[in-house]
Amino acid sequence: MWLIVYDENRVWVRITNYCNSNCVFCLDGEAKNRGGTIEKEMVMQKIKSEYKKWIKNKLILSWWEASSNEYFLDYIKYWKEVWYERIQTITNWIKWWDLDFCTQAIQSWLDEITFSLHGHNASTHDGLTKIKWSFKNIIKWIFFIRNKYPKVIINSDIVVNKVNVEDAYKTIQLLKKLWVFEYDVLQIIPFGRAWDFKDELMFDDFEEAKKWFQQIWKEWEDQRVHMRANRVSTDFLEWHEKFIQNPEKIEDEVYNESGKQNEKYFDDRQNFYCKSEDRCKHCYLQTFCKELEVFYQKENKRFRLPEVESFYKIETNKSIAKCDAIYPESRTDFVKHIKTQSKNKDFVVNIPYCLVNKNNYFTDFVDSEKEINYKNFIDWFMDEGFRVKSTKCKMCALNSKCGWIHINIIKKYWFKMLKPII
Repeated sequence: MWLIVYDENRVWVRITNYCNSNCVFCLDGEAKNRGGTIEKEMVMQKIKSEYKKWIKNKLILSWWEASSNEYFLDYIKYWKEVWYERIQTITNWIKWWDLDFCTQAIQSWLDEITFSLHGHNASTHDGLTKIKWSFKNIIKWIFFIRNKYPKVIINSDIVVNKVNVEDAYKTIQLLKKLWVFEYDVLQIIPFGRAWDFKDELMFDDFEEAKKWFQQIWKEWEDQRVHMRANRVSTDFLEWHEKFIQNPEKIEDEVYNESGKQNEKYFDDRQNFYCKSEDRCKHCYLQTFCKELEVFYQKENKRFRLPEVESFYKIETNKSIAKCDAIYPESRTDFVKHIKTQSKNKDFVVNIPYCLVNKNNYFTDFVDSEKEINYKNFIDWFMDEGFRVKSTKCKMCALNSKCGWIHINIIKKYWFKMLKPII
């Protein structure tokens, strides 16, 4: 008997460094279109080598505009030979305006298409992509695929910025009318061309933007909708904390793609190149960089808990599944649990004062006693140092002294359990 474990191995494959769109919020900016396509032999080898036996395998052709690669259709056909169960591509849809190309891709066993729609009308979407007729043609080909190939999964990315934030929920309503019910909502972040056009794209009033993000999350009330938040600040997710992105995904952002460059900054004890007060307030990684600075300042001042004093330290982990295994399901039972565990202790570690009314201490990487290197810093941050606070915490008398609480605790129990001390 063959043992099949129903998990999924997602294999992301870059096949080109070229993009045929000109989006004003492109994160890679001037790096776009450098290097051309990836060699066919390298792509084929990666598709084959990344396949794992005994589990489900999904191939995702992504990065830049995958469909611009001349061998795009060959790669779609090849995945079947390697025995992948599904294949997906992420596209701006421009190449797909060619009816023959669109038909060939789907008939070559393409299962899923993720496209981008950044507005509910042509003025907004075409203005952000700088591609005339883009909006009209996307709508046209959604109708075509829905009618001709109804089994193909279609979902959408939406980059939310100052231009479209007020109407982003209308974009979702439009997609629902087109029978597209899965969305990846991305917050604009200060890199590449997005930063070049910061005055037009970055939020001026975060409280105002938060109000419109709340409208977006309400679309989840439609039982047909499946939605994810990508690179979205936790400030915009209050009351909708279930959308908070898992730390494992953010780990990819700070290590895999830019890891070598960031590691050099870490070894030299330097802030990342993008560090600036104006820029950081728009970035979902600001907590990560804040902890880097703390480490630089305290590297030779390791904290030691006095042996005569007892303490209780909360257990946290970058995996929400592990947090679920450690702590009870309800918020009330969680608070009771940590109060019981810390009852006879002199103080607590990594728990806000408002939850236990105890003297508290918040750890940093120096306290972890891990070998000092960039990989260990990331591991510590994701498991322990990735702490966030509620917007209402600004009113708390202890706000400046509080080190907040791990993001997965908030994802599980929501910000409402935090009570500002006035």
